[in-house]
Amino acid sequence: MQLFCLPYAGGGATGFHSLREHVAGEIELHVLSLPGREQRFSEPPIDRLMPMLDCLQAQLQQSVTGPYALYGHSMGALLAFELAHRQMAGAGPRPQHLFVAARGAPALDGEYERYSHLPDREFLERIGRFGGLHPAIFDTPELLQLVLPILRADFRLLDRYQYLPRPPLQIPITSLHGADDPGVREDWVRAWQSETSTDYRHHRLRGGHFFLAEAAAELSAVIGDTLKNRPQQYREQQPAALPDEASISSY
Repeated sequence: MQLFCLPYAGGGATGFHSLREHVAGEIELHVLSLPGREQRFSEPPIDRLMPMLDCLQAQLQQSVTGPYALYGHSMGALLAFELAHRQMAGAGPRPQHLFVAARGAPALDGEYERYSHLPDREFLERIGRFGGLHPAIFDTPELLQLVLPILRADFRLLDRYQYLPRPPLQIPITSLHGADDPGVREDWVRAWQSETSTDYRHHRLRGGHFFLAEAAAELSAVIGDTLKNRPQQYREQQPAALPDEASISSY
């Protein structure tokens, strides 16, 4: 089973190091890379949903070799959700499970504050309340110049997001919430149940918004048990043939 992970705003593959160390041996963990960071640092960051999904879908379709699941953390939960809809509607291989973490259901997106319009200092202070920013960022101009454009682009994407009502996904969804998350209510996370027509589970883990690192062993156990015990019809499902070329739009 392959597990394709989508990072939180400003994040990348390094945010999944702790999970990678604990994930079960029968699960092959991949992190879909976002432009503007890590090995794609030379590319401009993307601040619109459709071009971002084009980028992610192309990576996914090049990497899938068999049954797979999607895991999205915070911003990544929205991206994973939209990517799952694309895959279910297209000719490519369909995911067998969707894990959504540290983010309320997309229909409740209006509950979130908008940050992308704020001046730099206030913008960083607001998002810093979630616990993901190192204090050195505020006092290191060189570091700030590297990080700020990525964060700005990611939060513009989030602020522009508009939920599109569609039939529920025909795959199981597991939602995850950090018990001490300062900005995401658990009832918002539980609302993901309405986005699936099949099995739904919810787990509360120790830690805050970034329990991805704080509770990596616990999270890994949830993922492993969920995929091991997934319904029989999904275990037997074979991936469809890949299309000759990835579909790219200019929206």
